[in-house]
Amino acid sequence: MNKISNVNITGPTGVLIAGNGSASLSCQAAAGTLISRKWLKDGHSLSPSNRITFSSDKSSVSIDPVQGSDNGHYQCRLTNPVSTDTVSYYLTVNYGPEDVVIQGHREIEVGNTVVLTCSASSVPPATFTWTFNGKETGVLTEEYTIEKALIDYSGTYTCLARNSVTGLSISSAPRLLTVTGEMFQS
Repeated sequence: MNKISNVNITGPTGVLIAGNGSASLSCQAAAGTLISRKWLKDGHSLSPSNRITFSSDKSSVSIDPVQGSDNGHYQCRLTNPVSTDTVSYYLTVNYGPEDVVIQGHREIEVGNTVVLTCSASSVPPATFTWTFNGKETGVLTEEYTIEKALIDYSGTYTCLARNSVTGLSISSAPRLLTVTGEMFQS
């Protein structure tokens, strides 16, 4: 019985976009007598499903269509009585943005600092554009900060998240900010 050596996984070379394409991973050893082959994802056994299929000898796995949840570390473990060899492959599936949410102040007193944060589930990370009462603000970061709030800053804020690879853009739900009180000059 020969020791298993030089195990290699080959995978997709192009850009993968969730819901639009498939991925195949192939696992081979250059030497050794193979008794069993097992596929894992993020340390857990990979099981067949309506999207995940294995070749008859388990030398390859196909995912069709790919989804954002398919991102992760795939491992192929080859075993025989004298050796075990495991090799890893990181699969990246671009997806999103999804679940675009604004967190932060809803009500604040005049003169205080307002911080609103936009988040989105996205690979690669989303870029952001903020609007106030329907007009672009010029703020292009995930955090929107107003150092000294004025009554005029009361209104509706939205955040548009965009993924440059998938080409998708999604807006958050509108976030109403109310600035209360009066600012007195000393």
